[in-house]
Amino acid sequence: MNVLDPLFFIFLIIIGFNIKNLYPNFNSYERKILNYLFVFHVFISFAFYYTVSESGGDAIKYWYDIKTISFDELKILINEDFDPTFFIYLLNYIPSNVLDLSFYIGNLMYGVMG
Repeated sequence: MNVLDPLFFIFLIIIGFNIKNLYPNFNSYERKILNYLFVFHVFISFAFYYTVSESGGDAIKYWYDIKTISFDELKILINEDFDPTFFIYLLNYIPSNVLDLSFYIGNLMYGVMG
């Protein structure tokens, strides 16, 4: 865990709870349901993180393998033979390799996007 993990956690929670405010057509009931849905997504992202960390899975591979590849190597891989795996590597490159965020924050990030 690095210094950015708590900052991104707070940022993602704030964004997740307030993104519904960009849409003025929601009434108070709908906003309440969206809050529950967001809490559900956060819970599911934690459950996914725990399950994958204990049992293994391809998400760990996609998150940690990119740390061993430079961006130039990734560009070469994408240009030579575009494989969906390389697209996932490209999505994870900045949060995993550049920002060095933890695997949980990556899961939370994808949960908030969901």
